[in-house]
Amino acid sequence: MNDKQAAEISDELKLEFDGKTCVKCNYKRQSTDNAPEWACPSCGVAYVKAEAAIKEEQDRLGLQNRIERVKFMEENEKFDSKEQAQVEADKSIAKQIYILIFFGGLTGGITFLISMAMAFKHNNFQGKKNWVHSHFAWQVKAFWDATIWAGVGFLIVLVGLISSIKNSFKDGLGSGYEVYGQLFGWMFDPFFMKCLAVGGVIVVMAGVWHLVRMIQGYRALQRDETL
Repeated sequence: MNDKQAAEISDELKLEFDGKTCVKCNYKRQSTDNAPEWACPSCGVAYVKAEAAIKEEQDRLGLQNRIERVKFMEENEKFDSKEQAQVEADKSIAKQIYILIFFGGLTGGITFLISMAMAFKHNNFQGKKNWVHSHFAWQVKAFWDATIWAGVGFLIVLVGLISSIKNSFKDGLGSGYEVYGQLFGWMFDPFFMKCLAVGGVIVVMAGVWHLVRMIQGYRALQRDETL
């Protein structure tokens, strides 16, 4: 290595350490400082040694924080096997209710009535509740919402039915074949047909809406999510 190459390397080292800040005393190196490039002109500590000591202290504190965090969780979040068993039991019941609701149409509504009785019973539980009870509340609320809308649909049909029958017999009971027209003619009354269409659509939509909400609830239960 000749003198020119040594001078170039020295200049590069000087450029590298110009403006360097010491992590121990926070002194920022000046271009006019005469101390060795590897040492702080203010406190004299080697840059590498001071930085290694800082990193070691940071690692030690990080490890200590992790140990303290684990200890805190162990002391304050103790596993309660009895409570967990109750959650699993409630979750199994909520799942059974959803399944019974899904088969309600195939059993003529029998399993649906059973499922609703179970949902009402567990939703009215007065003891300590867990996250699964939000599903019981969801099942009960969906039942009432669907029942109200289905009731509106049936009421519309009933109004059309009464109005059509009343209109058929407004002139009294006829004679001969006229009686048959009065007895069955109301089924083809335009007003009744409109009420039947509107009310039927509302009832069907109420049933579909209820089914969709039950599917949402079942999927949330499978993911251990509240509603």
